[in-house]
Amino acid sequence: MPAADARPSPFIALAICLVFALPITGWLVPWHGLAATLIRELLFWLMSAAIVAYVLAVEKLPLSSIGWRTPTATSLGVGILGAVVAFAAMAAIYLYLLPLVDPHYAAKAATVGALPILVKVEIVLRAAIFEEIFYRGFMIERLGSIVRSRTVAAVISWAAFTAAHVSYWGWGSVLIAGVGGAVLTVLYLWRRDLSSNMIAHALTDGVALFI
Repeated sequence: MPAADARPSPFIALAICLVFALPITGWLVPWHGLAATLIRELLFWLMSAAIVAYVLAVEKLPLSSIGWRTPTATSLGVGILGAVVAFAAMAAIYLYLLPLVDPHYAAKAATVGALPILVKVEIVLRAAIFEEIFYRGFMIERLGSIVRSRTVAAVISWAAFTAAHVSYWGWGSVLIAGVGGAVLTVLYLWRRDLSSNMIAHALTDGVALFI
């Protein structure tokens, strides 16, 4: 007789959530400079591929199970709307509150801003793809199945996303990433459309990094 349920234990997905939420790229590549940045970026792409491979080959589920839809005009419109909301909220914090909380944040941002333009474009695209696949799609959906609440899973995902930025950007990033992550989390819960989230994320980071 065939097995009643051939799917892997949900605790494997939980382990992926726990491990990938750690600052492992910073631990593996703790030094600074362009070469270190490129190596860390490669590691993020490999993590993205690992999640997709796990869903397709191990769980044997479609990518729609982590919120992926074929992008449409609506996806683009919703993504632009999300970016406008996120950037407006984050800009106010960046201009008025962040200098009081972390006066060194601007210097850290300038370090990234000084990278070659193609590297900055890659960082924007990688962040939008990896962070939306992992924090919004995979983490919310898989933790939601474990705790039986997508809302609870979304709060955990938001907290993990915010904390992940502290290791590089410092505690001031709690404000920026916290607000931006909240907008992206609500957007995902509303639409469950990773393409909209990726568009919103890329536009928000792109405007912040290039302007």
